[in-house]
Amino acid sequence: MKKAAVLVFAVLIPWISHGQILTNGDFSNGMTGWFFQNTETAVASYGITEGVFHTEITNPGFKVWNIQLVQGQLAFQQDSTYLVSLDARADSIRTVEVIIGSNEYPWARFGGSQLVLTDSMKTYEFKYVHNASTLNNARFYFDLGGSKHNVYLDNINIKKIETSPPKGMKPTPFTKGVNLTNWFQSDSPQQIDFTKYTKEDFENIKSLGADVVRLPINLHSMVGSAPDYPLDSLFLFFLDQVVDWAEELEIHLILDNHTFDPSEDTDPNVGDILVPVWRQMAEHYSNRSEYVYFEVLNEPHGIAEATWNAIQQDVIDAIREVDTKHTIVIGGANFNSFNSLRYIPEYADTNLIYTYHFYDPFLLTHQGASWTDPSLVFLSGIPFPYDAAAMPDVPADLQGTWVESNFNNYDFNGTVEAIQSSLDIAIDFAEERGVAIFCGELGVYNRNSENTSRVNWHTIVNAYLTERGVAWTNWDYHGGFGIFEKDSNGLFEHDLNVPILEAMGFNVPEQTEYEMKPETEGFMIYGDYSAKGVTNGGAGNPLSFYDGSDPYAGEFAISWSSPAQYQSVLFDLSPNKDLSLLEDGEHWISLWVKGDSPDSNFDLRFL
Repeated sequence: MKKAAVLVFAVLIPWISHGQILTNGDFSNGMTGWFFQNTETAVASYGITEGVFHTEITNPGFKVWNIQLVQGQLAFQQDSTYLVSLDARADSIRTVEVIIGSNEYPWARFGGSQLVLTDSMKTYEFKYVHNASTLNNARFYFDLGGSKHNVYLDNINIKKIETSPPKGMKPTPFTKGVNLTNWFQSDSPQQIDFTKYTKEDFENIKSLGADVVRLPINLHSMVGSAPDYPLDSLFLFFLDQVVDWAEELEIHLILDNHTFDPSEDTDPNVGDILVPVWRQMAEHYSNRSEYVYFEVLNEPHGIAEATWNAIQQDVIDAIREVDTKHTIVIGGANFNSFNSLRYIPEYADTNLIYTYHFYDPFLLTHQGASWTDPSLVFLSGIPFPYDAAAMPDVPADLQGTWVESNFNNYDFNGTVEAIQSSLDIAIDFAEERGVAIFCGELGVYNRNSENTSRVNWHTIVNAYLTERGVAWTNWDYHGGFGIFEKDSNGLFEHDLNVPILEAMGFNVPEQTEYEMKPETEGFMIYGDYSAKGVTNGGAGNPLSFYDGSDPYAGEFAISWSSPAQYQSVLFDLSPNKDLSLLEDGEHWISLWVKGDSPDSNFDLRFL
């Protein structure tokens, strides 16, 4: 779902540059002005090849400050803003700390940033505001320890900049809510388990105090073939009902194009499908209320910022050809990182909300995740906030990877201050651009994390966003990042994770202990759709739960073609039901079935 490598930037705004503060930032005069040092057990040396500084790390030490590159005797003026820029790469993915601090005891730290380097030389920039007193003996330094991967640096610059006053962040019409995941994220309309959520679920969500639902949709799987990509009628039949519920209950509904695979880069030709699909979506919903929003694409990645920005402009234009009313949610490349907001151009359209996602620190929020590279399935017990005594050892299979580097830096990244500093990047962007922002995803995966740490994280993140006027939707509702107790039945009256709800600032409904009692009345399993609490599945060639060609009654029937022996149509009851009284009371299963072969037969089984 998420990538681990996230570049850390502060937001930049229009400036006038002054002179370079550093000496020999391009290493054209060798190491003049610079000092390289090792401490404790670290063993490292350096070299300069074709004007590029590089390390030779034999022993990285245990802490990031065990290896440092330093330049001192620098002057910074109080209440002044500086632009720090540099070119950097590493042998493999790793983090480095860039810090501005005092150059004498006591060693005060004034500011800086954490950079995540890859094996490609890239330009990194961040803004530093010197809030301390004017200082003529500051130092600028890199913490390069804690990782065996060598670092390459060039073109290091610090320049004073003059900033423009902020314009002020625009408010959004909604404040907080959830993502309804794994509902419309299917490979075809036929595979949508429509009754997974109903109007009652929207009512429950609203009772929590939520006023927005983000609906991830695998939109590119809901269309026909190129070049027109017509929207599927069954998909629209389902989605129209969801829009009806949201409008009736006055819940803001974000239709999120979640056609997304974290392991596959976004196709630079993705505009070929985005433009016609969104033109059709906008036309279909143009007469609907303003409770409906269009989110162009979830987490584009592996695509150049300029390419993505141009495609996003084309989509905005296509929507506006048929719909000038509805708000469009847009985001930057690099997985909708808050660091990518600054690269989004100032589009002329003013009815936009800029979105980003927040999962910092990644080591905490994704422990137990199987979709990362490397897998974090065996990572567990990361505390929040950072507690040295509670930190686990680095799992053997993660040693020597970027994960180990994150371990070494967690004493800095796993703090309240670090989280709030990262959140400020998006807030500063919105205030300086004068636009509305929305944190579309946030959360901590519950598979291997302690609930106390999850609660602590949400207490900080959700409260800070709410305090600063930033709307958000938690990823997700049910699921590994959700608001229900882990491994529970996910029943609203019984299984809500109360401490998590309180940490998020949601209302807490009364909870009672669930008790499975014998069923006393018959119940529906399938009638047009699988009933609420019944998940369908099975195998066949093909198998459809929404065949509208010749139903016995209602809109749909199940059709099943050429099934092989042992293939089945499945209905899973959740929670499980006690049918003992129904069996004793001589209840029966009834269904209508027809086939095209008089010799066909099948078994009905309860398991």
